[in-house]
Amino acid sequence: MKRKKKTRTVFSRTQVFQLESTFDMKRYLSSSERAALATSLRLTETQVKIWFQNRRNKWKRQLAAELETNSIVHAQRLVRVPILYHEVF
Repeated sequence: MKRKKKTRTVFSRTQVFQLESTFDMKRYLSSSERAALATSLRLTETQVKIWFQNRRNKWKRQLAAELETNSIVHAQRLVRVPILYHEVF
């Protein structure tokens, strides 16, 4: 007997805006904060918890990509100039 896969939750713009605003202030929520946010957005606590987990992963990927981009840009700024002659004393 197969289990039915849960359908993907589609968040409204208002919900995403509030979730993002909260995430900008705090990366992690306490259980009471999560419960209050879920109630105010008419979501389950599990939906809020999973949204925050996914958002933290996205944030970490963005930071890693930004660091990589900055290191590539920095490496490209370093210009090695070859020595064209050598002085003999």
